[in-house]
Amino acid sequence: MRQRIPTWWRVLGVVLVALVAWPGPLAWAASPVALAVVHQDEVVPLSPHGVGTMRVVISHPGSAAVQITAYGAVVYRSEIDSLLTAQPAVGSPVTSTGVVSLTCSRGLQTTLVVSVLSLGSHETPAKCGAQSVSLHLPCLAVQCSGVYPLQIRLIEGSDTSTVWSLVTVTQGSILQPLRVALVGIVNPSSWSNLALANADFATVAHHASAPLTLALDYRALADAVSVPGAQSWRTGLSAALRSPLHRAIAAPPPTIDYAGLARNGFSGQVAQQVNLAGTLLQDLVGQSTDAPVFLQGGVSAQSVAAVAASGSRNVIIDDTALDPAPSSTLTWGAPFNIAGAPGATGLATDSGLATLMAQASLQAGPRAALVTGDANFLHFEAPNDPAVRTVVIPFVMGTLSPVFLDELFSSLSNDPYVSLSSVTPSFSTSLIGSNGSPSFRTLATPVLLDWSNHNVATLATLLQRSHSFLGAVTTPSRAGALSASVEQAEILGGSSVRQHALDGSLDALNHLLQGVSIDNSTVTLAGSGTSLPITIFSSLHYPITVVAHLITDRLTFPGGSQIPISIDHSTTALRINVSKAVGSSLILQIVLTTPDNRLQLTRTALAVHVSGISWVGYALSALSLVVLVLWWVRTHRRRVEGRHLR
Repeated sequence: MRQRIPTWWRVLGVVLVALVAWPGPLAWAASPVALAVVHQDEVVPLSPHGVGTMRVVISHPGSAAVQITAYGAVVYRSEIDSLLTAQPAVGSPVTSTGVVSLTCSRGLQTTLVVSVLSLGSHETPAKCGAQSVSLHLPCLAVQCSGVYPLQIRLIEGSDTSTVWSLVTVTQGSILQPLRVALVGIVNPSSWSNLALANADFATVAHHASAPLTLALDYRALADAVSVPGAQSWRTGLSAALRSPLHRAIAAPPPTIDYAGLARNGFSGQVAQQVNLAGTLLQDLVGQSTDAPVFLQGGVSAQSVAAVAASGSRNVIIDDTALDPAPSSTLTWGAPFNIAGAPGATGLATDSGLATLMAQASLQAGPRAALVTGDANFLHFEAPNDPAVRTVVIPFVMGTLSPVFLDELFSSLSNDPYVSLSSVTPSFSTSLIGSNGSPSFRTLATPVLLDWSNHNVATLATLLQRSHSFLGAVTTPSRAGALSASVEQAEILGGSSVRQHALDGSLDALNHLLQGVSIDNSTVTLAGSGTSLPITIFSSLHYPITVVAHLITDRLTFPGGSQIPISIDHSTTALRINVSKAVGSSLILQIVLTTPDNRLQLTRTALAVHVSGISWVGYALSALSLVVLVLWWVRTHRRRVEGRHLR
């Protein structure tokens, strides 16, 4: 006999469904009815007879009805953008299902099958119970291909809730799918919600067959060394990159002044800005980064030139940093040379799709349909062009719903109009100028602010001291994290703002140097040939290697006066051999430096007392020895004489 599900389990199931389907606080405030489009088929292939079907999975409260209305195929991209507004500019409706009562399934979730029929088709429409559910497009099958806005309305009593979406109708062959490069940015925001970040990583790992690029900000990787939750975050990142189709690139902070660094003699720091993410990634999860670099925010041609001169010639650039933005034109999708940056090859993001990705107020299903439909519309801008066109869609890992990410990956992976790809293949020089795109693009150059002499001097001091200290740190990931704290100070802005950042970084380094000290308690040596005890304290939470310099002319050390020491505990006790001591009291100077001897960590003066033995002591000892020998001789003679008498 089948057991009945307990009532509390059913209540819990309803709560879980509601939580998964909840569109977020903004949508809830705008919609009195809790409508959630859990899933929608984003692409509907029409058969040669002009017949297709679309599934719409709706979560709804109690008894409700739904109406799905299709509008004319999108002609201008601005129509898609308007779907995020209160008054979408989508023209007039072309077909509607009418109001359908959701009585064809029990429970709070209904899978509605909608027939999509072209002009002249005679297929029997799908039904919800006794009701027909169909959309009749006013076009022949071969002419219906396009992206259509959808309005999905839920009606419950006097309340109505509306969700806008897109559906792509396709019929016939596709010459060249659009190459879509999803770029998940891993930056400090990816730490704002650890559980959400790990869920996003898990979703990416689950879609191992879907190509993806993670753009890594070294600040996020530096946090992964020691902050709470670091182990689970590192594990999630490692799992997300386990698939060979999931690649990683560097994405330094958007505040870095590459041009200023190069102009003031710090070209090596430009390379460090680009390479640090790869170094940290290798140490944390054993993965490497690909050659392209994501230069976020507004960058100048001089900055791109500095990055290219450091060896990183392929750069992804926010399209809003270009004049004009490629996404606002019909000539996009190809790599380009950058005016004023010799040797650099650029690829622009698509700000429109990035905006759609970040719309947290949209429900997961419609948001995935909007992103997919927008990408499909870009394909329709030149459907018969044989050239490879790439659209780069950035988003921030750890800020998106994993339900939305899962829906999006599934949608794009099964969309015949797009082909998921990592960004690296799209930098092929053979693609420059293809699809009618310009071979050169111009950056909207921001105002270049000079560095003050104080900026330059402080950075030089900071680099010299930090490089010496990093040479003492034996854990590579820890050294990388400390290096990241230095790199963040090399920022854009006025000289006073930059000086504040540099001073803060230098103060933080000096504070670290104060974490090592030497016990300066008085030491007593028993004499020459004994060992000298030294105790070193460390408040650092990682091992370092230092050199102890022993400075005195009254002690001789067989192992030398410069001794390498590994400090891996809060207290390190040493015993240093002494072969010769002169005098009974002396001062020993002890200086701890980094291995390159260029940075002093601490120094102390140690009072040493040598306990000696006087000549009187030597005489008494000799007399005692003589007495002992005489006593032994006399005793031996008495024994011999006694033996003869017997």
